[in-house]
This record gives sequence, C-alpha cells and structure tokens, in this order.
Amino acid sequence: MDLQIDHYKVLGLPSGEEGIRLTETEISRAFKQKALQLHPDKNPDDPHAKQSFQNLQFSYGILKDGRSRELYDNQIRARTNQQQQQEEVRRRAREEEIERECERMRRMMMEEEEEEARRRRAEQVESERRRSWMEGKEVDKQQQEARRRGAEQGKSERSRCWVNGKEVDNYLRQQQQEARRRARDEELEQVCERLRRRIRARRRMMVEEEACRRAEQGRSERRSWMEEKEGPRRAEEEAQGRGRRMNAEEEALRRSRQDLESSDGGLDELLARLRGLNVRGGGGKEAM
Repeated sequence: MDLQIDHYKVLGLPSGEEGIRLTETEISRAFKQKALQLHPDKNPDDPHAKQSFQNLQFSYGILKDGRSRELYDNQIRARTNQQQQQEEVRRRAREEEIERECERMRRMMMEEEEEEARRRRAEQVESERRRSWMEGKEVDKQQQEARRRGAEQGKSERSRCWVNGKEVDNYLRQQQQEARRRARDEELEQVCERLRRRIRARRRMMVEEEACRRAEQGRSERRSWMEEKEGPRRAEEEAQGRGRRMNAEEEALRRSRQDLESSDGGLDELLARLRGLNVRGGGGKEAM
C-alpha cells in the first residue's frame, strides 16, 4: 500500500495516532463534508476537480474497509516507529558528540591551567634566583667598600701620627684591630642576613610549592572522581581518604615550618656565639 498518500489528510482528518483512533462514524461524516466541497458539480471551473473527487473516494474506500484500514494503520505505525528509532539514534549521536566536545574542552582547560601553574612556578624560581644573586653581589660590594674605608682610615691615621714614634704605632695597631673587628662584625652580620633571607625565600617557595601540589592533587582527584562516577559509598570513602591525606600533608607542612623556624633561631644563636668569640678574641689580642 502506498504510504505517500495520507488518506486521513485527504478527508481533512488528523493523521498519525490521532487519526488511527477515529471511529467509522467520524470518518463517514468527514467524507460527506469533504465530498460536498470537492464534487465536480460544485467546482465546474476547476479542471482537477474530478481527479480530486476520485482521490477522495479512493481514500474513503481504504478507511471504510476494516481490513484495508488496519493494514494501512499498521504501516503508519511501523513507519512512525522507524522514524522515532532513527530520530533516537540521531539524538544519541548528537548527545555523544556534545559530550565528547565537552570532555575535550575540559581537558584543554585543565591542561592550560597546569601549564600556567608550571609557568608561574618557573618564574618564581627564576625570580628568587635573581634576587639571591643580586643580594650576594650587593653584600660583596659592601664588604669591599668596608675594607677600602678601613684601609684608607688606617693610612690616614698613620700619616698623621707617624711623628709620635712607638706610642703612635700602638695607637695605630689598636685602631687597625678595631677596624678589623668592626669589618668582621659587619661581614658576619651581612653573611647571616643573607642566610636568613635565603631561608625565608626557601620557606616561601616550599609553602607555594606545597600549595600548588595540593591544588594539582585536588584537581587530579576531582577528575578521577568525575571519570569514575561510582556510588555514594565509594565517594564518601574517597572523601575521607582525601581528608586524611590533606591532614597528613598539613601536619608535614607545619613540621617543615617548625624546622625552618628552629633553623632560623639556631642561626641567630650561632651569630651571637660568633660575636662573643670575636669579642673575646679581640680582647685577648689587645691584652697581648
């Protein structure tokens, strides 16, 4: 049976499942109304009026006969089901394509974030390295300037007091010893200050690296969780495991900070001891 002709529409009735549910009385009434409109006697000026009326009679004959109508309705249902299946296949294909595109975009965004984090860490390391180098260069310059000033001061004192003989020599030796002691104290203070700066810089870098690592670990765990999509019990266990790991990491970070602070305090204690030794050593030399 030809499905290109919609017999229900020919009679002016709704097609598809709605047309299939129509009764014979409704079909007959629709045929009579349509026949009054399309009868050739009603349309003498229409050259296609006869053909239209014949098509109307043919469609009514199909729908009036119970077996023919059942066969036609079954064919309509089969075609509708096939169309729905094809539409479902196309819909699923579109959804899969959209999901793949979303996943690709998510991966790209995560890769960009990781690349940006690596770039920032590299910039921070380079900045710290340059800062340490500049600080060391400045300290060396200050030490050279201090030695030069001490030498000039000693030379000036010798030139002024040379006429006083041995007493002047003792005075100059004392001045030189005092100048050397001050230079050693300044040099020691500068070295310790540079060490303290490096320790603080290292502490900041460790904290920032730990924060970056925890952020990357959180993103990795979140990605794994999204990919697995397991049950609530597994998600709760993973959340507890992540909480325990984060607590352990925070405890390790706190201990690292305490170690760094204790090392900084040990450095201050070392500076005090060296100063005490320097003072005692200078006093012994002067007594000699």
